[in-house]
Amino acid sequence: MEERERERGDGYAYPPPARSRSPMDPASSLPEALAGTLGHIVGQLDVLTQTMSLLEERLTMNEDKVNRIVAIIGAAATRSAAQNGEPGQ
Repeated sequence: MEERERERGDGYAYPPPARSRSPMDPASSLPEALAGTLGHIVGQLDVLTQTMSLLEERLTMNEDKVNRIVAIIGAAATRSAAQNGEPGQ
């Protein structure tokens, strides 16, 4: 078996995994200023994503509250109409 290959217990020698360069690899060929700017943009996008997630949670909570209020008002209107002998809606 070659030095660069590994055996995984099935008798077959697999080559070592290829090392790929990640787009966020600091050793990439981007100029340092551009890499810093892009890193800052990524950070801002992370904050924006968190903010949008919190806003969506708050919106969902408000929608749920409005739906409960509408149901309560509808039930009260139905009871009031029944007590006054008015036909239901």
